[in-house]
Amino acid sequence: MINWKGAAVLLAIVGVFAAYIYQTRPQSHPAGPSGQVFLGCTAGESVALEMTGADGKTLALQRPTSLGNWSIKTPVPAPARDSDVDGLITQLHTLTPSDIILTAAPGVDYGFEHPHLAVACRVGGGVSFNLSVGKQSFDGSSRYARLAGDPKVYVLSGAEVDRLDQFLDQPHYRPSPIPSGSSPSPTT
Repeated sequence: MINWKGAAVLLAIVGVFAAYIYQTRPQSHPAGPSGQVFLGCTAGESVALEMTGADGKTLALQRPTSLGNWSIKTPVPAPARDSDVDGLITQLHTLTPSDIILTAAPGVDYGFEHPHLAVACRVGGGVSFNLSVGKQSFDGSSRYARLAGDPKVYVLSGAEVDRLDQFLDQPHYRPSPIPSGSSPSPTT
């Protein structure tokens, strides 16, 4: 014969134990509050973008208004591919830190004195956003980053930073029309 009272107590204990395990399980927490934007530049509002690498290589992009066409100011002045620049700014806007160090450890060099990459973005209202990307993390899978005016240290995916580096290394110039009767050169 089954003792229903004993079974009910045992079931209640198992239920409490299961609830405890569920509530205390390890969880990944988003780096910032849900919906919070890390870098406030958007493709629709940005009018200037400058990226400088550790080697001093600089890419400066600008447009007259948030609806104008992008042009490359540095390294060589020329029209830029608008869709590529908008894609770059969207990539910056959607950067999501994998972790946040709320208080930088004293004496730790995160690489902000001589950053791997410095990004400055200005939107139409004159507001600027400045991001410094420093050294690699201990395992090389990510990089430390800091926003100007923010004491926190953010951890960014190394792959995301690599994509930014690629754009710096190969600016996306707008293709020139090919005159009729000529063939395109291997560089176009």
